[in-house]
Amino acid sequence: MSPLAVCCLVLSAVAEHPLHQLAESISSLLILAAGLATTMLFHSCAVVPGLAYAFLRQSPLPHMQGVGRAVATAFGSASSAVTLPISIRCCENLGYRPGVIRFVLSLGTTISMVGPMRS
Repeated sequence: MSPLAVCCLVLSAVAEHPLHQLAESISSLLILAAGLATTMLFHSCAVVPGLAYAFLRQSPLPHMQGVGRAVATAFGSASSAVTLPISIRCCENLGYRPGVIRFVLSLGTTISMVGPMRS
């Protein structure tokens, strides 16, 4: 019932305002989405590889190509737990040490899981 309720709320908000205000809101939202996408693309294609090269003095391209399948799975499933086995396999294929792979990826997976906060 939640999607139906949200749809009704959005439709009522649209019906209460003139059409030109809706067009302004949509254009603002598109500008925000384009800015976010551009920033994320710049970060993942320039900042992170630049830092990797600065610290390791190696091209980050082979690593980025090697983890492509894991990245595609992460975007498709939006689940760290689903992506973990594929990430492990990709890193093993790149020749990283298995002990380091399993520790780092498992730790990163559990840290990124969002759950209820308890005090």
